Amino acid sequence: YLLERSTYQWGQNYNNGVALGNPTILNDTQKPKSISNNLAIEFLPSFEYSLTGNVYAKYERGFVSPSPSELTNKSANQTYYASGVKPETYDSVELGIKDEILGNPIGVSVFYTHTNSEIMHESLGSSFSGGWRYYNLDETHRAGVEFISKQRFWRLHFSQNLSYIFSRIAKGGNKGAKVPLVPDYKLAFDFGIEALKSARHNVTLFINPIFYGNQRDIYNAKIKGYILTDIGGVY
Repeated sequence: YLLERSTYQWGQNYNNGVALGNPTILNDTQKPKSISNNLAIEFLPSFEYSLTGNVYAKYERGFVSPSPSELTNKSANQTYYASGVKPETYDSVELGIKDEILGNPIGVSVFYTHTNSEIMHESLGSSFSGGWRYYNLDETHRAGVEFISKQRFWRLHFSQNLSYIFSRIAKGGNKGAKVPLVPDYKLAFDFGIEALKSARHNVTLFINPIFYGNQRDIYNAKIKGYILTDIGGVY
């Protein structure tokens, strides 16, 4: 059980349409201000049905307060102004089971998340200097399933994480569209070997390929799936 509360307040001066090189300081009545109160709660009851296995249910109520940079937008003509971004809040439910097969961990879970005022970012122009915009989506939801497993043989270790996510914008002008930058699926693998293991020295080599499925950008244009691979070692 976890309970957290946050009070967030901010106030900032802006040049109100004047280029940054020649700013105008606003008086107190013109300064944008915001005060918000958010509450975070987490419940995680579980039941152990064997020495290695358990089933669990998780409910989480959380929030993401805007960072200082997300409170400010920059137009294409280099003008800074208040973004008006609101804190992001979400409710998430997860049901899962964890156990072992021949001493190797395995788990399956299903989840659903409903988010209000999800914070999004848009780049204006071809480079960072061209400007940016932060804004909120009205409501979004995600539902999915995740499978995890780990194996270890001699000095070799493997792990797999497979997940599928169905996401949609539930309210607003883009209702029914996929949530931007959320892949349909994600396949993550980890392969490692303890190349050297002694009382004084340990060297592990690994390769971690991750497959990201198709997704949509903020303009609802398709982003094809791709692969990212980490290769390295730990001494």
